[in-house]
Amino acid sequence: MFLLILPSRFRIFSSQRARSITCLSLIRALILESQWDYARGGCFPIRIDESSPRPVPDAIIISPHPFQDSWDCERASALEAEAYPEKHPDRVRWHVINDLRNLRFHKTIFAVESEKKKAAVEDAIAQLDTSLKSRVEIRIIKL
Repeated sequence: MFLLILPSRFRIFSSQRARSITCLSLIRALILESQWDYARGGCFPIRIDESSPRPVPDAIIISPHPFQDSWDCERASALEAEAYPEKHPDRVRWHVINDLRNLRFHKTIFAVESEKKKAAVEDAIAQLDTSLKSRVEIRIIKL
């Protein structure tokens, strides 16, 4: 257990490193909660290793095949957790283009924590063409 007095607590949590750690924790929580939601719905979530050198999504969601007793890998979705989409609209657009065009996922699912962040993702992808925007889903994850 740590006991922090007010001035030192402010100093610790106002540093750039602390904000980065907080952001990473939020992203991990969004990913884990999203995976749990999809697993409860009968899907198979696959977590991608954070140390992967390739530009891959945070997780992959595979649904059961509707007509067979197997997984529908051709319609797999990329899961992207966004902690601050309002600060990084270019990264949001890049995820959509990379996941749908380059990696050929069926759709991109963004996990965000509030309506405000959902609106920020919608604003970021508004400039993309309709064929890409129609394959984006935004889910609000309550933490």
